[in-house]
Amino acid sequence: MYIHAEICGGILQQSSGYISPPLINNTYQSNSFCRWEIKSNRNSSIILTSTDFSVEKSPGCIWDYLDIRDGEDNATYSVGRFCGYDDIYFISESPAVYIYFVTDQLQNYQGFTLQYRETGEEDSSQCNTMIRSESYITSPGYPDNYPKSTTCLYRIVTPAHQRVQLNILKMSISDDSCMFDRLEIFDGTTSRCGIKIEGSMKGTITSPGYPDVYDNNVNCSTTIIAPLPDHQIMIQFTHMEIEESDNCSFDRVSLFLDSYSDSPEIMLCAQSASDKLYFSRDGLLKIRFTTDSLITWTGFSANYTVIPRQVCYPRCQNNSVCIKDGRNYRCIKGQKCATNLCNHGHCIKKGLADVQCFCHEGYNGVFCTDEMKIEEEKLKFIKTPADQLIEPGERIILECQVNDDTADYMWFYEDLMLQTEKNSVTVLPGGVLDIFEFSRTLEGLYKCLASTSSDFLEHEFRLSLAEPCDLSVEVPPMDTVVEESSVVLMSCYSQHAVNVTWYKDAILIADTMKYETLSEGQYLAVSNVVPTDAGEYTCQVTSNDGCHVERSAQLSVIPASGFNSYCARDVLVHNPRVRMAGRITLGISVDKASAPWHAVLRMRSQDKTFCGANLISSSWLITAAHCIRHFHIEFKEMFAKEKVDIFLGTNSCNGESGVKYGIKSYVVHPKFGARAVYDNDVALVELDRSVTFTEDIQPVCLQPSSIINNNYLTHKLGHKIGRVVGCGQYSEFRKAAPEYLREVYVPYVNRDDCASVNIGQGNFTDSMFCAGYSRRNMGDACFGDSGGSLTMRLSENHPWVLVGIVSWGVGCDRSNHYGYYTHVAAFENWIQNYTRSDRDP
Repeated sequence: MYIHAEICGGILQQSSGYISPPLINNTYQSNSFCRWEIKSNRNSSIILTSTDFSVEKSPGCIWDYLDIRDGEDNATYSVGRFCGYDDIYFISESPAVYIYFVTDQLQNYQGFTLQYRETGEEDSSQCNTMIRSESYITSPGYPDNYPKSTTCLYRIVTPAHQRVQLNILKMSISDDSCMFDRLEIFDGTTSRCGIKIEGSMKGTITSPGYPDVYDNNVNCSTTIIAPLPDHQIMIQFTHMEIEESDNCSFDRVSLFLDSYSDSPEIMLCAQSASDKLYFSRDGLLKIRFTTDSLITWTGFSANYTVIPRQVCYPRCQNNSVCIKDGRNYRCIKGQKCATNLCNHGHCIKKGLADVQCFCHEGYNGVFCTDEMKIEEEKLKFIKTPADQLIEPGERIILECQVNDDTADYMWFYEDLMLQTEKNSVTVLPGGVLDIFEFSRTLEGLYKCLASTSSDFLEHEFRLSLAEPCDLSVEVPPMDTVVEESSVVLMSCYSQHAVNVTWYKDAILIADTMKYETLSEGQYLAVSNVVPTDAGEYTCQVTSNDGCHVERSAQLSVIPASGFNSYCARDVLVHNPRVRMAGRITLGISVDKASAPWHAVLRMRSQDKTFCGANLISSSWLITAAHCIRHFHIEFKEMFAKEKVDIFLGTNSCNGESGVKYGIKSYVVHPKFGARAVYDNDVALVELDRSVTFTEDIQPVCLQPSSIINNNYLTHKLGHKIGRVVGCGQYSEFRKAAPEYLREVYVPYVNRDDCASVNIGQGNFTDSMFCAGYSRRNMGDACFGDSGGSLTMRLSENHPWVLVGIVSWGVGCDRSNHYGYYTHVAAFENWIQNYTRSDRDP
């Protein structure tokens, strides 16, 4: 289904005012999409205060929510989502605030009222922000009463040679004991690192330097001790952005849940801990924060509260005992049996002959002997869009939702992954796709993919443009890619058409030797196609009553062959629609004929595969330069052609059943490593004899840079999908190499996104591109895949073209990271200089 959104909001130019969503019968409307833009005329900060707030509560605020963005109208500038009954008091760091209110089609609540105003000289409270110059701070709302349930962190930072002088001018806090309301001052360079907190009933702890990025090689502990007996500590992480790794082995937060714990019981990293509650078993909770020497993020912030201990608190009265019944502790009248008759539970004696068993979680039966079989609920969709006709210019919000709050969502258009925000299409968190203005270019097949750590689902649907009149085009023109000198036949068949007119790039086409209309215009033939024939072709169909509709398609023209003409024509290949949705990092073996260009490079003396390469002619391979230049790092000896065996025509990663070749010569790009470690990561290897092409041994196709850049690495809406093959290890932490060649499908990523991730200054150069997914468990190349191919093809009727060579990455399949590939087309002339004399049969 598609959802008609109730649009509201506006641009607010007054210095103060109120914001509320439209209400019907005292509740907000379903499928609301409201956006307010507030900009200060004095270039000052903006204060937001909620006078009332009632929005449907959900984990992570994924159903109905208020989203506040500070400075830029971009999701990365969001300061948080709010739902439930949150109290909001917020001061912006910039003079611009953007507020979004989004609801689904289910439960509606009373909504909210936000008061906004520009700050004046009397406002200096910058809650949860950093202060770097001389100023003064106040509690929220000062001189009025501060709000309830408020935690504010003011971080005052000075240059290294200066100190902070803090003068308290006035203080009025209701709790003299400082047990409930208090102002805490911490002196030092870290945020609550390596300290012991006693006498505090609630508070906030953060990683060192928060909200700035934390340092490398941090190892500090914070211990919270409950000030009252029979109490425990409850902690909730409100923000967590820590480098992700399997078992949190790189950077992590470790929780010790009682006074006796010598080793951590819970380790947290990435972003998985947000909004979850953790409880100590007694009155002590220890938090240890540890980082390694590599990547750093913004860290964490957590709120803690001391609460009465949940194990039979208050204490059980006489003639009763505290036992665990299922998941919960409770007081049961009676006494514990002298002999426990309950195999997996507690035995309580209530009388001379009255004995009862209270079973542990997961067991039942009279004597707690029967193990309960609890089947995990299978992942399933609870919200999905359906095929729909959409009016031109209409805004639609599409939603996919599964029955697992931890699921990640991805959107695809015609099997190309949609970016965060592009061409009137915005991918929002929680499985929401916002199409701001629907048009003909957005027609097509869409896919929503939901994935968890153990399962995934996908749902397909089609969006079509509603016509201004009842006239259908049964066989419209389709996007087509052809080689030069071909003949193209485009269709525009409509059963009720009385006239069909064709245009190329909005210019009327007349019948000529090149262009010929057939069957009263319902077909257009283009003869002897040349590159200038590429463009947008549009047919206009008119009916008897004068109604007309248009259909358009793109014609792309590529050279009749690249600079290796005999290549990868008849190749067995799996369906990428299936592969791109699977857990492909962990392996899908491929048939040897599905990548007949792949070569296995093995160190002869150690009988070990170390890299891949790609056959591009009858004598030459292309691979990554670091496979040669970094050879000594793995094998403790320098590369020499006599030390390496090459195998073709096999999908076995040890070369078994393949044809063995030696190396006649090799050439490493002269500027390898010039600007970055993996800059110009390309090398050519000449075989010791010519290859005889068979079904299992064929070169991969090469194309000029203009064709690669214009037809393979660009798309009007989404990402091109590339296919990577190699013999690399299964995952970053599973070191074993596979027995057979494996494949993974990864989308091309635009250069701005590649450059924005945390890989160090200058490491991403114009000699490379990146591909992959920003979420983990979606697939990636890994160690040992170096030198292998990333190929693409325009359609199932076209051969595979070598677009990239596996080069480098930060680990394998990590969140917020991509894989980096040598941009083969950038080295077109260099490759031809060495291989042009090698003629294919």
